[in-house]
Amino acid sequence: MTRSLVIGVMGAIAFGASLLITACSDNGTESDPQADAATGSSASVTSVASGAQASVAAPESFAICESCHAVQEGADHGIGPNLHSVFGTAAGSKSGFEYSEVMAASGVIWDEESLNAYLQSPQEFLPGNRMAFLGEADAQARGEIIDFLKTLN
Repeated sequence: MTRSLVIGVMGAIAFGASLLITACSDNGTESDPQADAATGSSASVTSVASGAQASVAAPESFAICESCHAVQEGADHGIGPNLHSVFGTAAGSKSGFEYSEVMAASGVIWDEESLNAYLQSPQEFLPGNRMAFLGEADAQARGEIIDFLKTLN
């Protein structure tokens, strides 16, 4: 193996590990257990692309999403598209993000029903899309994520 290939592979592994750590961490934010119990969440969302804090608290179930998606209005896309104002829009329509052909041509409008099906199993809902997420089996968690996305409009 050439030295540059080894360095490239090591960089890719480090990047993947950082995404996993980000998805499983609380981003270093302090949590108020009483406030968390009242709101059902433990941290505000951190934009992947900009590092900016969102003003709306995200549910814990959104933690895996924030490792790839920004939510701040005007923030750059991350590994996945910025999810600000995604509810009610056509799938694959966010300007500046390169979607799979399958997503861009799907005709899907992101509403409660389509988001629920997509979050449960992205590949079953839209075979051939590029989202690496395997799906959220917990219906309550999916509902929390969808309710949070609605607040970003």
